[in-house]
Amino acid sequence: MQVWPRQTFSWFVEDGLVENFQALSLLASTILLSLLARRKRWAPTLLALTGCTLLLLLEEISWGQRIIGFQPPPTLKSFNRQGEFNLHNNNVFQPWRHGLLALAGMLGLALSCWRSRLSRAFPKFASLLPSTNLCPLFIVILLAAACLGFSWLEFDGEALGLPKFASGRILSEATEALIVAVWLGLTIKAWRAR
Repeated sequence: MQVWPRQTFSWFVEDGLVENFQALSLLASTILLSLLARRKRWAPTLLALTGCTLLLLLEEISWGQRIIGFQPPPTLKSFNRQGEFNLHNNNVFQPWRHGLLALAGMLGLALSCWRSRLSRAFPKFASLLPSTNLCPLFIVILLAAACLGFSWLEFDGEALGLPKFASGRILSEATEALIVAVWLGLTIKAWRAR
C-alpha cells in the first residue's frame, strides 16, 4: 500500500523543495540578523548569531559546491557520506551529530532560561547570553536530537511506497527544516522588535 505519492519524496532529495527552503530561510535570517546587528551598533550577540547563521547557510549549500560547480578533492570526498564539501556530512562528525545537537540544545536552553541570574553574576558577558526568546528554538533542537538519535522513531519507508534509503532521510530533512523554520521565525520576531 502506498500512503505517500512518489512526488512527495522528491521534496526531500538534494536540492529539492525542503533543502531549498532551508537555504532560503537561512539566507533571509543571515540578512535580517546582519541588518539588525548593524542597527544595534554591532552587538556581540547579534554578530555571533549572524556568524552562526551564515555558517549554517554555507554548510547547507556545501559552501557553494553545486552553485559554483566545483568538486571537492578526492581525499575530502572520501570522508563525506554524500561526497560533498561540508562538515556536517563528514564521516568523522556523523557519529557525534545527534549528541552535539542535543548538547547545543541543552546548553542554549539552560543559558537562555538562566539569563537573568547569569547576567547579574557575570555582567561583562550578559550581551553574549542567548535571549529567552530563543527557548523555543532550543526546545526544537532538543526534540530534533531525540528524534534523529533514536532508531525506534525511524519509520519504514518501503511500507509507504518509498525507496529503501528514504526512511531516515525524510525524518532528518523534515527535522532540519523545522529547526530552520523556527530560526527564521525568531529572526523575524527579533527584527520586528527592533
